[in-house]
Amino acid sequence: MTISTLLRPLILKRWLLLSFVCIGAALGVLHVFLADDYYEATLTILPEIGDDKAFLRGAFELASLAGINLNARSDTPMIYRDVLLDPRLVNSVLDAVVEDETTVLEVLDHVDEIRSRQEAVRQILRMVTVVRDVRTNIVKLSVTTPNPELSSTIADAMRTELDGMLREMQRVEAFESQRFLDVQIERAKKRLRDAEDLLVVFRTKNREYQQSPELSRQYKHLERDADLRNTVHLELLKQSEMMWIKAAEDLTLVNATGDAHVWLDPVYPKLSQSLALGVLFGLAVAMMYVYGRYSVLPTLRRELWPDGS
Repeated sequence: MTISTLLRPLILKRWLLLSFVCIGAALGVLHVFLADDYYEATLTILPEIGDDKAFLRGAFELASLAGINLNARSDTPMIYRDVLLDPRLVNSVLDAVVEDETTVLEVLDHVDEIRSRQEAVRQILRMVTVVRDVRTNIVKLSVTTPNPELSSTIADAMRTELDGMLREMQRVEAFESQRFLDVQIERAKKRLRDAEDLLVVFRTKNREYQQSPELSRQYKHLERDADLRNTVHLELLKQSEMMWIKAAEDLTLVNATGDAHVWLDPVYPKLSQSLALGVLFGLAVAMMYVYGRYSVLPTLRRELWPDGS
């Protein structure tokens, strides 16, 4: 079967084909006017720097304490993504956006589909997209709803809740580190005290140690050991103080470019997309009808009823 043979039914019924295409295009345009408009709000989260980066690497190990499953990822942008798409964060966003469950249902404009707060959370999750740029590690948060103000409010609330959750994880990490340091400080203090006691005992027993090269060597060894243990003890005290400061500080961890930006033109439906889909749909239906009516069915009749009965 040649290409001309395949195209022959379509050429013969080109006006029928054109009619179906026009109907499909009309349906696409009609869909644009009848469908609900959806507006997108976008928020750009910049990659972490400095101490924030070190903290977020440590937060991977402590995330379970905050009830967040990070899917065994230590990559910070992926931590952002997992936390943003966690239902518990979205549930907190609902508390920040609306005051009661009835308002949740009305504001999402899907009262017939949403029967519970859990369903509202799932509905919002379907409206949220989190994309990471692999080259720059920039995370883009997009929220698409039928209301532009609602899209912006949800995006900003998600940024705020993400920052609050990460700060809580930072406090948990600081307190856990503090508990570990307290144990190490007590051990270092005991070792320092033992080293100082050995030094005092040596001096008491060997008052003229300077006269003996061997005793002088032993004394310097004990003195270096005591100095080293004192340095370790002081460093641990310094780290402990820094952990207390870190636990007490209330700095913003999520670095965003600003408030969520709302696109004034609806992202859905698009006239060009609906028109193209309508044309393709009409073309597909027309081709199935033409081939079925004028090619497949006559062939079947000839094979099933060769005598023409």
